[in-house]
Amino acid sequence: MKISSNSHITTALIILVLSVLFSAGYAKACSAFTIEQNNRVVAAKSYDWNTGLGLILSNPRGQRQSIPTGVDAPISWDARFGSITFNQYGRHLPNGGINEAGLVIEVLWLEDTYYPEDESKIPINELQWVQYHLDVCQTVDDVIKSSRNFNIIPIFGKLHYYIADKNGNTAIIDFVNGEAVIHSGDNLNIKAITNDTYSNSIKYMENNEKKGGKSASLNRFVRIAESLQNINQTKNSNECIIDTGFNILESVWVNNWTKWNIVYDLNNKKIYYKTNKSLAIKEIKLQNFNFNPNAVPLHVNLNNFYTGNIYDYFIPFSNDINYELKVNSLGLTGVPLEKDEIKLITSYINKTDSVNNYMIERINNHGTLVVKIEGLKSSEGYINLGLFDSEDGFDNHRPINGGRFKAVDDTNVYVFYNVPKNKHYAIGFFQDINYNRTLDTNFLGLPREPYGFSNNSRRFESAKFYFDKQVKKIIINPR
Repeated sequence: MKISSNSHITTALIILVLSVLFSAGYAKACSAFTIEQNNRVVAAKSYDWNTGLGLILSNPRGQRQSIPTGVDAPISWDARFGSITFNQYGRHLPNGGINEAGLVIEVLWLEDTYYPEDESKIPINELQWVQYHLDVCQTVDDVIKSSRNFNIIPIFGKLHYYIADKNGNTAIIDFVNGEAVIHSGDNLNIKAITNDTYSNSIKYMENNEKKGGKSASLNRFVRIAESLQNINQTKNSNECIIDTGFNILESVWVNNWTKWNIVYDLNNKKIYYKTNKSLAIKEIKLQNFNFNPNAVPLHVNLNNFYTGNIYDYFIPFSNDINYELKVNSLGLTGVPLEKDEIKLITSYINKTDSVNNYMIERINNHGTLVVKIEGLKSSEGYINLGLFDSEDGFDNHRPINGGRFKAVDDTNVYVFYNVPKNKHYAIGFFQDINYNRTLDTNFLGLPREPYGFSNNSRRFESAKFYFDKQVKKIIINPR
């Protein structure tokens, strides 16, 4: 076979562009699970991200108001339960926490999340969804029932939810192809989740595949599942259930990415946690806090170096602290908001109309890009996909956004939220069938795994398309 020099260049471009799109996927390595032992229940969470910056907040009962979404008027509600939450992006925008009823809700990243779109339901952002349900719900069943009333309008997070209560009930809520998929009760044989859908995780475990690295989401799920099954076989173990939780979390610790490990004692309403900066275990007792509606909200730096019960180190929270937390965390996470925009959003309760107008403008200037990859011959491995907005970025393998998600069948869907409109973009993907995060080639340097581009073109000028709609769908067929 004769291959021209131009073909060599084009092939090299394909490999360069597609092989390095998705290193950010390593950062999304959270894990969560429930342990039941000797009539006690704990919920455990490993938070893995590119920043561990954050605060622990007390949230007294009382009136709440949602951040405007730009879709409909903000909502108000009365918080029946106080809570302690772990927050990176500001007050009432928790990454997770526990309430007075012994209910825990935690978020985990899920690349292939595609939230349902139902304008007849109540709009709320993906983190305030957590605060709302900690405020008003007592059990897992309460959350499941309530969740059906909401339409999630994401700020930037593609999440799924882990929920557990003091009775040992657990639920996982995934959002797949625009539908909420709830696993609970008899449909949740393994009370655990990582960064793939629960269905994909169970299928992977049952097939005993164990491909990819130790930190890979599906392998972490299998490791946790095996640990939970061993606990069920030795229910009379004398090992402290809190220690068991931390030991399992240690088994899925991802170097350079794990920021904190949390073990919630749901029966006694206590929190135990440690961070990558301070491995000493800290304790928080909900009974120490005043959750009355007129109580002052308190906070402590999540990355403190205290040990034991840290209640005495909590101090009053303020709007200035809230603003600084948002500025620093959003900046480290790469969310494209200016300081004046963050300041406006921080003061949303006092400036509801201004914030709502800002969110309306933001929605008008941003849209949702739905990418369908059709015609895959195998559901093995992961789809790696990147979004480009310039020829330079395309040629020098610098996508502005991208993701890595498990292939499920011959058609796979990936969603980009909050994409700036009235611009040209191009998309590239490859299917990592053998889980090695590389586009494999044959002895001639030609790709051996499926790949493709928008408009079926290998050059930006012909691969690009104009994005000017609120929702645009792109179909890509593999080569």
